[in-house]
Amino acid sequence: MTAMVERAVFRTAGSWHGLAVFGAVMATYYWSAPRAVVLEDDGLFIVSAYFNAIAHSPGYPLYTALAHVATLVPVGSVAMRVHMLSALFGALACVAIFHIALRLFESRWYACATALVFGFSLTFWSQSIIAEVYTLNVLLFFLLVLPALGVAPTESTRNDWGALGIGLLFGLALSNHWPLTLLSAPALAVLYWRRRKWILWHAVPVALGIAAGLIPYLWLIYRTHVVPEFCVIGPIRSWHEFWFYVSREGFREVDIDPGAGWTDRLRFAGFALGETARQFGPAGVLFTCLGFWRQWREWPARVCWGLVAAFAGSTFALIMLLQFDYDLFHRNVFRVYPLVAYGCAALWTAFGVQYLARWLTPRTGARWLHAGLVVLLVGTTWMQNARANYRVGDEWALKFGTALLDSLPRSVALYANASTVNGPARYLHFVEGMRPDLALTSGSYLPFGGEIHRPYQLPRAALESLLEQFARDRSRPVYYTNEFPHPFGYEDYGLYMKVRPDLPREQALSTAHPAIMAYLESLARLPPPNDPWERMHYWRLRTDHCRLWANLNAAALVDRIRSRTYPACDHFTGRLLMVSLLLAADIREPELMLAVLGEAALSLEEAETKKQNARLAYLSGEVMLKSGRRAEAVARFEDSLAAWRDPRNPAASRLDQIRSED
Repeated sequence: MTAMVERAVFRTAGSWHGLAVFGAVMATYYWSAPRAVVLEDDGLFIVSAYFNAIAHSPGYPLYTALAHVATLVPVGSVAMRVHMLSALFGALACVAIFHIALRLFESRWYACATALVFGFSLTFWSQSIIAEVYTLNVLLFFLLVLPALGVAPTESTRNDWGALGIGLLFGLALSNHWPLTLLSAPALAVLYWRRRKWILWHAVPVALGIAAGLIPYLWLIYRTHVVPEFCVIGPIRSWHEFWFYVSREGFREVDIDPGAGWTDRLRFAGFALGETARQFGPAGVLFTCLGFWRQWREWPARVCWGLVAAFAGSTFALIMLLQFDYDLFHRNVFRVYPLVAYGCAALWTAFGVQYLARWLTPRTGARWLHAGLVVLLVGTTWMQNARANYRVGDEWALKFGTALLDSLPRSVALYANASTVNGPARYLHFVEGMRPDLALTSGSYLPFGGEIHRPYQLPRAALESLLEQFARDRSRPVYYTNEFPHPFGYEDYGLYMKVRPDLPREQALSTAHPAIMAYLESLARLPPPNDPWERMHYWRLRTDHCRLWANLNAAALVDRIRSRTYPACDHFTGRLLMVSLLLAADIREPELMLAVLGEAALSLEEAETKKQNARLAYLSGEVMLKSGRRAEAVARFEDSLAAWRDPRNPAASRLDQIRSED
């Protein structure tokens, strides 16, 4: 009886501590969340939620349905409402990990430390304050872990509702983000291994729960027919179309790079470990290693192996599947995936602090060590990560979208595929009501000629034919922001191009739109943003500015380069672009071009992809080849291939040409 009373008191006190954790984390997220739309997939998810539509593949039907409910809350901007839904899921995930830690540590103090350290960790915090699916994925995973840590029932125990609930949680997790859920499934299998007979005994309610949890996919199909214009695939009419969408087949070119090899995988594995070390402040990595080592001595083996499997699932196993090039762009894509792994690391980190305090206290007599080390860990984690995640005044995407939409003429069509354009532009246009006279279309869904077209699924020739008809037959002038293969000339405005059917194929004009030039010139005076996606977008916009500036100053380009007066192009991709223009114009000043490329090499960290990195060596080879330095040119082309082993690298054809001439 005494033991039962003690457990009841412990659980009650734990509930109050859990509420305190929820309040502290939720308050922090509200304090730091952006009030306006931001980059990543933020704007795309908000638009999908606002119209109760479906997001990009694989759809995330559970998240978008819940986010739609959030948009109906009449408080703040629509963007802020959806941001706070992610914050709610993040805070609840911290409460779930608090209860997991409570069962493992049997200490409310260290359970609170685990939850707060995880809530204030660098990447989890960043994903808890924008419209993203990852905090819901983490919440559902740790809710599934909790029952596995309880007392194992006997085979004959009747608890159909509990089995139904476990199945429902797993089905809902699949409806939110099935790839990450399946990668975590081996960890759940290890944790539930002791309860395998009970699971088999209750196989029917578990299966029914999973089936019920998958119902959002039926909702997904239905909504593609109700609001097809806001679903990136349009109406799903067949099993083949459903599977193509949900299986992420359309993302195959994004997930698998032809040149990615084992070196890239090994470097990503190191990156995953390095990112884990960055999550919990300067001292966190030491405590994480200590807790990881000590768990094997004090926790059940199934718990230890389950946590290891969970960590490996969203890191090393995922790396094997994705086949990413190891470059800046793919590192920014990957860094948000291992949130479950960071939750496991938070458990190890807090356990490492607890063990160290237990070891030091009797040796030093300092009873304050437990509180002191916990405050140190939580405090340093918060202070280190607060600056990167304080985004209340973040208006980067808002200003970009406003500059783009406001500068367009009235009643034109804008075609855009890039999420950095579609996110803020579609949010401002469809949700905030900016520029209702415009027609926004994309390569995912193009209504034209009374039909729905999906340009990204078409062969190249069919795509060019479709876009030619779209540009020629439209009653509205057509503008576009990225790849739009058409047989006409175009007019470059910096932020977008205008199709010019009156000009021959690929003939270009450049126009200095006052509002666009003012916006681009303002960026040149700003330092790169802290957010990794905004930083990449910053360099892309600087490249657009450089291209426009170079075309407008083509007659004096060489003189401006000689005098180093090219502020619009004083960055990595800008310098590569200038050398490309000089080579295209057959300018015979190799030393000048090599000097510009040497300056570009000093800012190589700005290179977003392996392709950009390889282009530096390729252009050096072209300059040397034109100046008769054949052997050096071959060496530079080989360096380019080593940097980006891809059939699309022009260095390969250059080397073949040189060798065929020898």
